[in-house]
Amino acid sequence: MNFAAVIPGLGSQEKGMCLDLARSYKSVARLIDNVDNAFGLTPSGKLLSQIMFEGNPFEQMIPENGLPMLVVNTMATITALEEESGRKLNEIVSCISGHSFGEYAALHAVGSMDVKDTIPHLRECGRRMLEVLPMGVSAMAAIGKKIKKTDDNAGGNADAGPEVTPGLIEEIIDRASRPGGNDANREICVIANHNTPHQYIISGHAPAINRAVAYAKEKGLAATLLNGLPWAAHSPFMENRPRMSFGKP
Repeated sequence: MNFAAVIPGLGSQEKGMCLDLARSYKSVARLIDNVDNAFGLTPSGKLLSQIMFEGNPFEQMIPENGLPMLVVNTMATITALEEESGRKLNEIVSCISGHSFGEYAALHAVGSMDVKDTIPHLRECGRRMLEVLPMGVSAMAAIGKKIKKTDDNAGGNADAGPEVTPGLIEEIIDRASRPGGNDANREICVIANHNTPHQYIISGHAPAINRAVAYAKEKGLAATLLNGLPWAAHSPFMENRPRMSFGKP
């Protein structure tokens, strides 16, 4: 049987992540030390490991902390798996992929990027994200088909609401956006991701995202803000993020 590894994206970070692994595996503890050396200190004088193990939700939500945290968590998980099994990841799985910024962890897992390059790069990505749209100015939301829960079908019934079509999503974001004549009065949102046949993720200025959520609900759709992602990931605003080259696996 063949196995594949899929690495999660932003929003997966939480207080205490990696702590148990760092206490249980010497290889993970060494990894965390290398990560702290590569990351440096936050403006408040904290190591990344301190934010991961003890940080509050706001500290973990800041992109220049949250992006490295997410990737380090996967690095630690893979390191522990390899120590426990005595095998390298490429001997355990046939392929590995990453969702969103999880792609960096996937590249590290196959040997295309190392810690000293990956961690500073991710921190710089997060810093530039806030330069473009500070926290509170941007937002993301999920819009999808309502799921009707039933006793005999724990997975729900996808026929509970109208279909979520590209045309309907475009109608919602067009209605919610305010293009404006310049950056000062522009409020836009865009499709960031087509998660499933029944769900889209939208991203952009917070006021436009809030309007889109309200309009989607008017249309009978399920819509919710992604409170753990207060920035406009997967949108044109992210074009300023730094580029990075990487080696062959």
